[in-house]
Amino acid sequence: MDIKIKKTIGKTDFEFDILNERDDFEALVKASQVAMMPTKCGLCGSENVTLSSNKGKTKDGGEVTFLKVICHDCNARSQVGQYKSGGIFWKNWEKYQAPLKGE
Repeated sequence: MDIKIKKTIGKTDFEFDILNERDDFEALVKASQVAMMPTKCGLCGSENVTLSSNKGKTKDGGEVTFLKVICHDCNARSQVGQYKSGGIFWKNWEKYQAPLKGE
């Protein structure tokens, strides 16, 4: 099964393609995960948001990638989480606070 999803996040239009998924149910699960992506801030209601990512280091020297939607009005963000068994979910919105130096 192939699914094409058009989604607007803030002022940016995205197209997501789920291609060659043999299991129809799994294709719909993946589509629902894209559909759940926030399109406005869950704290202040602003639509001045963007999809963003960055990489960071783990305590053991590994690398981790963060995917989030950021509100440019109140500096809140909703970050994606991953289930150990596979799949993603969007975490609740929270205000971003930069880590203290040395952390």
